[in-house]
Amino acid sequence: MAKLVDITYSQAIFEYALESDRLEQFQKEFDFFAQALIDYPDYFEIIKTPTINFEEKKTIITEAF
Repeated sequence: MAKLVDITYSQAIFEYALESDRLEQFQKEFDFFAQALIDYPDYFEIIKTPTINFEEKKTIITEAF
């Protein structure tokens, strides 16, 4: 089930980026974010922890980057 959701959201983001002619911008932002999660694994832990609600995660990530 989770895999289906991953594919659905990924496809939607890709289609939006393509339709809005911002594919390169999205790619750069995703690359930056992916590298940040590799460089700072604590942020990945924050994102995947279900006990931290979305708004708290959003605030933490926004303030960090």
